[in-house]
Amino acid sequence: MVVLEARCAVAADTPEEAACQVQGYDAAIKRLADEGTIDPSRIGIIGFSRTCYYVLEELTHSRYALGAASITDGLNAGYWQYVMTVDEGNDAIAREDAVLDGGPPFGDHLRGWLDKAPTFKMDHVATPLQIVGEGLPSVMGMWEPYALLRYQGKPVDMVLLHTREHVLTEPAVRMASEALTVDWMRFWLQGHEDQAPAKKTQYSRWESMCDAQSKLSAAAPLYCVRTNGADHSTEQSVTARQ
Repeated sequence: MVVLEARCAVAADTPEEAACQVQGYDAAIKRLADEGTIDPSRIGIIGFSRTCYYVLEELTHSRYALGAASITDGLNAGYWQYVMTVDEGNDAIAREDAVLDGGPPFGDHLRGWLDKAPTFKMDHVATPLQIVGEGLPSVMGMWEPYALLRYQGKPVDMVLLHTREHVLTEPAVRMASEALTVDWMRFWLQGHEDQAPAKKTQYSRWESMCDAQSKLSAAAPLYCVRTNGADHSTEQSVTARQ
C-alpha cells in the first residue's frame, strides 16, 4: 500500500483552491502509475475537514476513475451547508462558500454555484463514497452529497459517530473511525471483508452497493464483493472473500 498526502501551493479561500488540488492529485496518480508504483484501478482518496471539499472536487472533475472515497465532517462548498449555517459563527461558512463559488447563491451569482460547487455535479461521481458524520449536526452538514448520490442509486454510505469532537481524541471513537475507513477501502479496492460478526450488517449493506456499482460501471474494474458472495477475482487478481 502506498499512502500519499498532497498539498497545493494555492492559498485557501480562493476560487482556484480546489482546482489546484485536483491538478496535484492527478499529477501524483500519473507519476506513480507511470513508475509502476501503483495500480491506477485501485486508488482510494480520503478527506477530513476542509479536504472533504477537495475530495468531492476530485470525484467530480478528475480524469481518473477512483476506486473508493471517504470524507469525514468537513466542508463541501454546497448549497445546503450554506443554508443551514446561517447566523453560525458570524456566517463564517457562508462567507467562505461565497468566495469559493463566486458569490452568494442569489441572482446573477447563482450561475457560479452551478458551475463551481461540486454538490451540483454529483451526477459525475462514479466512485463509491463513504460519508462520516461526527454527531448529528455534522451529519446534517454532510447530507447534501449523500442525498444526491442516493437519489441516483449510486454507492454511498452514511455513518454517524457518537461524538461532538472534530479532531477525534477519544480512543474508542477514533479507533471506530479508522476501522470504518480501512474496511471501506479494503472492500472496494481488495474485495476483502472482515469476518467479525459485528460487521455482518455493514458488509451486507456494502454488498448491495457492489451490485449497484457493477451495473453503473460495467466497463470499469471492480474488486468488491456482491450479495451472492462472488467477488471479481475471476477477471482481476484480488484478495478473495474469506
